[in-house]
Amino acid sequence: MKTYKIFSISGRATRREFWCYFILSLMVTSAFLNVMFNAISVVSFYTGGIIGCAGFYIGSAVTVRRLHDIGLSGYLSIILIGSWALNIVFSLLLGMPTTIQHFKTIYGINSLILVTFILYLGCKKSENNDNKYGPVTHHIIK
Repeated sequence: MKTYKIFSISGRATRREFWCYFILSLMVTSAFLNVMFNAISVVSFYTGGIIGCAGFYIGSAVTVRRLHDIGLSGYLSIILIGSWALNIVFSLLLGMPTTIQHFKTIYGINSLILVTFILYLGCKKSENNDNKYGPVTHHIIK
């Protein structure tokens, strides 16, 4: 029986698992942050925020496991988290009436780095042997 490590940051995640969890967490986070920002009551605001944070954690956990699968340290996920946080800050700054052109340029470059990093993680082949993060999680056909 296969067990799902949705909240675990230990072990490895295949490309398929990465994309499934990443898309799931993106949808959950987006939906509940939308509920949170369009909240009518305090309860829906906090509920949306808590579930949105859970979706973000799921995406972060699968990113760490994916990094492990390609033989890299999970600490590199700080690039993804930091880039995501910078985009939120820049989005808030771009919404201000006195927007500076430099913010738009930095936002665009940061978004490009973020997308490139995610595509790299999602497309890079797994290591074909056991590594220090765990055994191979897929069957290798020779």
